[in-house]
Amino acid sequence: NYSVNENVGIGAKFMYSQLGTDYKNVDYINRLHYLQMPITAIYFFGEGGDKFRPKIYGGPYLGTLLSATLKDGTKITEANGGPVYKKLDLGAVIGAGFNYLIKDRTWLNVDAGFSQGFADVNESPTAKFKNQALGLNVGVSFPIK
Repeated sequence: NYSVNENVGIGAKFMYSQLGTDYKNVDYINRLHYLQMPITAIYFFGEGGDKFRPKIYGGPYLGTLLSATLKDGTKITEANGGPVYKKLDLGAVIGAGFNYLIKDRTWLNVDAGFSQGFADVNESPTAKFKNQALGLNVGVSFPIK
């Protein structure tokens, strides 16, 4: 995170995300494994010296598909061995959370967010799939220098 001022910041992170589909009445669950990079604008409520800082955030994300598997780990491919899903996903994320001061300049971060893909990630021209996800992130933030 980079703070522009006491209440506004910009955040960027790399994260592993597992998305997929569970089809009703069929024993078929696919899992799409992505490396995603969201870049978000963050608004922190309260003042800089507060121990508890609620926040809201939003912005675009770019994801790259690492692999596509079934629930049992089998790789998903077309009958000819080609890919079923496109390598890139583009979308947006919005969310809310809080930072809690653990010790000087070290924060516990808790975020809950919703992401919506804008790009069709399916290679097939007859069906369109866009990723959607709810996420919970918990981590610790500390300065590098």
